[in-house]
Amino acid sequence: MKHLIALILFLASLPALAASPIAGLVTSRTSGTAPLCVHFDATGSTDADTTNPFRDLLYRWNFGDPGSGTWARGANTSLSKNLARGPVAAHCYETAGSYTAKLQVCDATACVSTSQAITVTAADTTYSTTATYCFYNSTLGTGCPSGTPVENQISSSDFDAAIGTCLASGKRCLFKRGDTFDLSAVISVTGISGAHIGAYGSGAKPIVQSLSGIDVFRWSSGTSNITVVDVDFNGYGLTGSGGGVSRAYNDVSNITLLRVVCRNQAACTGMTGNGDTNRVTGYFVVDSELYAYTGGNAVYAAVKQSAFLGNFIDDARGPGYPGCAWCEAEHGARIQYGQKSIISHNYFGKAWNDKSQLTIRAAPRGNTGAVEDDNLD
Repeated sequence: MKHLIALILFLASLPALAASPIAGLVTSRTSGTAPLCVHFDATGSTDADTTNPFRDLLYRWNFGDPGSGTWARGANTSLSKNLARGPVAAHCYETAGSYTAKLQVCDATACVSTSQAITVTAADTTYSTTATYCFYNSTLGTGCPSGTPVENQISSSDFDAAIGTCLASGKRCLFKRGDTFDLSAVISVTGISGAHIGAYGSGAKPIVQSLSGIDVFRWSSGTSNITVVDVDFNGYGLTGSGGGVSRAYNDVSNITLLRVVCRNQAACTGMTGNGDTNRVTGYFVVDSELYAYTGGNAVYAAVKQSAFLGNFIDDARGPGYPGCAWCEAEHGARIQYGQKSIISHNYFGKAWNDKSQLTIRAAPRGNTGAVEDDNLD
């Protein structure tokens, strides 16, 4: 008995064995059409050794997409797009295929891993034959996807008319590279799901020029899974009540701007609705050039589970800038109610004298929409 008591006392004197973390992984979507941008959330991970796993655990991501290359902007251009750290992350899969995204969660003594399969379908498969339209000024040129019907190959320099013809659920609108298209009215989109606006052919991005200082797209009421890729939006420095490339209101999700140029707009691009009840879920702005004009914000966004990755964000002195008496941006990026959103690998240029290049604002006290931002450059 004496020896048993001694053993019990000895064991009681030893430090408690450290608990391993438990990895929690939630993805915004697991399948879709390329380019497919996915939000990854590991904030549900736990560890008995800490009361604040968001802060105290190490999170490593491998998105299973080594061919995605490195970031062209940000503090370190040698960093891979395929890797990330932090309790929230995002990645855009641009090539069709099957991927395995892996999460590793570590505390001071142990690491655990989990994974999620991601399936990406080629755009040519999703938008085959009659689902694709090609628009050009005078000649079709090359690059319009094979199988696109002749009646869907349309000569027009009117961007409004082109979008009116093709923008619908399950449709793809492609504009010829090197051509210019005129915008004269705001394009208001309601209840559309799964649409693509992009470019075909080779050379410079197609230009959409606005001479009225108006918004280009306004997304609202049930609009989701919209991608805008490889288009140059040029407002030519005119002021107006709008002037954003992408503005969203109420019940909107999964809007992607990829390799978009926004310049000389009256206000800004990357715009979404503001206010806690009017945030956009899954708003991705990636590898884009965003130039604010006349004191606007290049990015003004009220978002959750979203990402701004690898962008060039500056004032109005971008390519094709026409000149103005006062042209510096207000904030480069102004994020409001940015719950579980990522701002990473961006370049921020000038801001106005008493403003910031990057401003992140939390929800009001007592509001559940608290900001949880990570991976800030």
